[in-house]
Amino acid sequence: MGGAPGDAARDNAGMRESQYIEDYLRQAEQHRWTPGTYLHYTLAGRAKDYSASYQRALQRAIDRRVQSGDVVPVRSAGARVAYVRRDDAPRP
Repeated sequence: MGGAPGDAARDNAGMRESQYIEDYLRQAEQHRWTPGTYLHYTLAGRAKDYSASYQRALQRAIDRRVQSGDVVPVRSAGARVAYVRRDDAPRP
């Protein structure tokens, strides 16, 4: 992920990647937040006006990583769905 802060990176397919995906995955490992909860605590100022767009972009980025097998769904802190890297998922 390169570029200036706030720039969206591009994945191998050339699609825009959410600028929040890496930070979300780091935070989710510790807090087990849903994507919406993460954005609630992360976005500030005018960015909050666009939170639905940010959430859709983050969810698309997560979905792509779930499909590739890099990320798995787990129970969130509030009994919903959070996502973590496969290596960080709890072992059965």
